[in-house]
Amino acid sequence: EDIDYDDLTQYNLEFLSKLYAQNKNFEKAYTFHQKFTNLKDSVYNLQTSLQLNTLKTRFETQKKEQAIKTLSNENKINSLTVSRLYLFSFSLVVLLASLGVIVYLLNSRRKIQQATRLQAERERISLELHDNVGSHLTYLVSSLDFLSHRFGKQVAGLEIKIASISDSTRDTIQQLRNTIWVLNQEKINIQALTQRLQNYLVQRFENIQVVFENHLPEVTQHMLLNANTSLQLFRIAQEALQNIEKHAQATKIEVLLNQVSESQIHLQIQDDGKGFVEEIKEGHFGLENMKKRAASLQGKLLIDTQIGKGTRISFTFPIQNT
Repeated sequence: EDIDYDDLTQYNLEFLSKLYAQNKNFEKAYTFHQKFTNLKDSVYNLQTSLQLNTLKTRFETQKKEQAIKTLSNENKINSLTVSRLYLFSFSLVVLLASLGVIVYLLNSRRKIQQATRLQAERERISLELHDNVGSHLTYLVSSLDFLSHRFGKQVAGLEIKIASISDSTRDTIQQLRNTIWVLNQEKINIQALTQRLQNYLVQRFENIQVVFENHLPEVTQHMLLNANTSLQLFRIAQEALQNIEKHAQATKIEVLLNQVSESQIHLQIQDDGKGFVEEIKEGHFGLENMKKRAASLQGKLLIDTQIGKGTRISFTFPIQNT
């Protein structure tokens, strides 16, 4: 018992129990047999407990290993699912981007084709105006000059009448040239438009003092306007100047351009002529045309005139890069 070796102790206790039984010492035999039985039960219980613990440990280990394996499989499945989701998302993004690019290219191509067709139509109309209408008007002016030279002095007032018709025809030719100039261009910058207006002033008013002031910032002067906007602006200025030429009897014309806000330009045309009563001129075709053109550009046209003090026409209109 002192050496703590259970198998040997069991053997010795069983041997002593049998030995005392053979010697008829049953009390000792019973005592050692009881010790042998108790030790045997204790060893059995210990072994059973160890076996149970071992089995439990193996079960727990196997359970953990299975859980780890299951978790690993789930992680693999999740990882595969995420990878597939990423792949699907990426493929969807690529597909949508490709569709976007295709739609953009198709729209760009369609716009280019439309612009090309429109430009071709502009050029065709310009050519028709120049070759047909322009040539006929030029022939008409030449014919009027010939008639004036040949018969003007023979009939009283005929020379003056022919000169008036000839001047009107020349004015129509000039308007036609300006229209062709606008039609030939898809977009026109403000600087080119103001230069065209200044040239028109110099050509039409050789015997009148003309002051032309352009105070537009450089950035604004390089802004692009579409052909229609450019034409309407030029026609408003042209109509105002023609009214001065025909009716005002002015000795001085002032044309002022400035920018009143980030998105608005102000055009002012003023003369020192005889002026007029605006109510009387309310139905005047030229003034009505100016107002309609101004309205088409969402602009504001004001006419300030007094008898004997001249006329000032102010036009404020919105601008944007077109």
